Amino acid sequence: MKHFIALSVGLLLSLLLFGCSDHNNVPANAPPAPVELTATGALGAITLDWGNSIDYTRAAIRFNVYRRVGNGTPVRRTASPITEAHYIDTITSPDGDGVLYTYYVTAVAQGVESGPSDTVTEVHGTRVPANNPSGFTADFSFSPYVVEGTVTVDDGNFMIPTGCKVYLKDDATIDMPENPAGSSTAGQLRVIGLLRVLASSSHPANITAHKTGGLGADEGFTLNFVNAVSYDPIDGSGTLIKNCWINNLKQGHGTTLEIANCAPRFSNSYIIFNTDQACTLMFPTGVIVDHCYIANACPRVTSDQSASGFTFSNNIVRPNDANYCLEFVNSTTTPIASGAIAGNDFDGVTVDLSVMTGAYTIPLGGNYWRGGTGTPPAPSIRRQNDSTCEVDFDTALNAAPAGVGPDWILL
Repeated sequence: MKHFIALSVGLLLSLLLFGCSDHNNVPANAPPAPVELTATGALGAITLDWGNSIDYTRAAIRFNVYRRVGNGTPVRRTASPITEAHYIDTITSPDGDGVLYTYYVTAVAQGVESGPSDTVTEVHGTRVPANNPSGFTADFSFSPYVVEGTVTVDDGNFMIPTGCKVYLKDDATIDMPENPAGSSTAGQLRVIGLLRVLASSSHPANITAHKTGGLGADEGFTLNFVNAVSYDPIDGSGTLIKNCWINNLKQGHGTTLEIANCAPRFSNSYIIFNTDQACTLMFPTGVIVDHCYIANACPRVTSDQSASGFTFSNNIVRPNDANYCLEFVNSTTTPIASGAIAGNDFDGVTVDLSVMTGAYTIPLGGNYWRGGTGTPPAPSIRRQNDSTCEVDFDTALNAAPAGVGPDWILL
């Protein structure tokens, strides 16, 4: 089992501040704060319970429930103190889909309010079954879906069709099967709707694969985003894979992690192919990739992306064979905007230009090329046709930039 170390204590500090933000001065005669607060999410509701904390039934004690939406300010949900030691918070859809709600409860006796209980955080939605022997297909009627704990698919695919939303909580795992012999569809996590990881860097989510007897080299699962909901860099909505460990991707070129007709964002995550070769990781749309660690794969930019919003920044790339560190294909003009690929730590000796035509310069300044030569190091260029395009390495870095890769460590 892998362990994770987060390099930031921001989440802990925010929880501590939240827990005492509105209750800093608790009177000496206040009742004790409730303890053992729990939250259970379901479609359209989050149920809070603190009934096992203390026997309040023999005293004239009531309770207030407070809720924070995302990173907002705590707001009291109870119009007046309630007598029950539980509370059902109704969540509307679609406004409440994918929103993390954080709660605490106080006790009130003779008009005096206690300090806050511990906080709990939850999201509403239909819980995905823990075991899916025939695969799993989301149903619009029960969307959104939430993955918590470990969800195992033992046969078939995990399908997220159009109109469906799936959210991954802290420490959530989707465990896919290895493709059986002769099959091209099983073992596929296929996103046509929305997939969004809500996990924190201190408790990242995991998407992986398994096989009876263990996975061999080149075995694993495939991850496909086809016509999925694109990430919107303006409001942050859409498909977002953040704080996620994606490992045991099957060996393949372009179809293992397929992106077509959509532009998801990958951020602060590990993307690891289960192979002793270098796969091709294709970016054919305005994909955003930042602060990721990519192992056993060479990023490939397909076609002209200069106006697509494509960015690839602050990543660590380890293609395994230490040969090709970056590829460009099928463009007749400058394929990326200036600064679109910058601040990265590449390992490899060659940038490959395949099926490229025309005379232009590809801007690749501001990257570290640890496999290159010279001072600062820079890779060579390989051309597979008669293209006269060039690559600008003039501002190559002498060392890996600060803050490159995820802000949590995979041990």
